[in-house]
Amino acid sequence: MKYLLDTDILIDLIKKKNKIEEKVKDVGLVNCYVSEITIAELNFGAYHSGKINKHRDESEHISNTFDVIPISEILD
Repeated sequence: MKYLLDTDILIDLIKKKNKIEEKVKDVGLVNCYVSEITIAELNFGAYHSGKINKHRDESEHISNTFDVIPISEILD
């Protein structure tokens, strides 16, 4: 089964909340994806936070960890 992780799930993953990291490991990184919109939301939040560099780095780490699906593929 494939999973499209949304912004809330990724924020919980970054904050190590709700055992999300364990759940992602259980289903496997190869089965988890994020959309371009989710990355844009993380970047938007980073640039409007008090810790721009920290949150931007976290967003970049997410982009490098998961396959990012272009919005056009999600809409098809």
